[in-house]
Amino acid sequence: MSKKIFIHEYKTENRMNDEKEVHEEYLRDGSKGISFKALKMSKGKKEAYHKISGKELENGDFGVTVKKDGKEDKMTLNKKDFVAFIKKHKELAFLVKYIDKEMEKFRKTLKGGKRKTSRKTSRKTSKRASRKVSKKNSRKGSRKVSKKKSKRASKKGSRKSKK
Repeated sequence: MSKKIFIHEYKTENRMNDEKEVHEEYLRDGSKGISFKALKMSKGKKEAYHKISGKELENGDFGVTVKKDGKEDKMTLNKKDFVAFIKKHKELAFLVKYIDKEMEKFRKTLKGGKRKTSRKTSRKTSKRASRKVSKKNSRKGSRKVSKKKSKRASKKGSRKSKK
């Protein structure tokens, strides 16, 4: 059985002469919870670095790290505060979209919900299957008969040689 994982990864990088600008979005959701990263970095005339990363902890809270131009803030937020935090930061729009629309649907597949199976099968496949079964059965029957005949013939041959 394969592991079920949701991954969203988006990266753009623009370079012009000595200037470089990077935007990166990463989101991973699986059995261990959500982990995410948003990075906005530029080098050249204006140097800027802004990274927001975090993951879902075992108790249901979220550990979030914000790095901005050398300053680092770490915080632990409950779900309500976390949703308010990500809505406040526009670079985490991809995370808001996932939590609002797609997360619930994906988490149901993690639990292994009911699978819908259709009972309708095409007539061709059912006919083929029945033909295969009947062919196998007819082969088995003919093999048994031929084995019995060969055993009888060998017994008769051995009896004749004894006389």
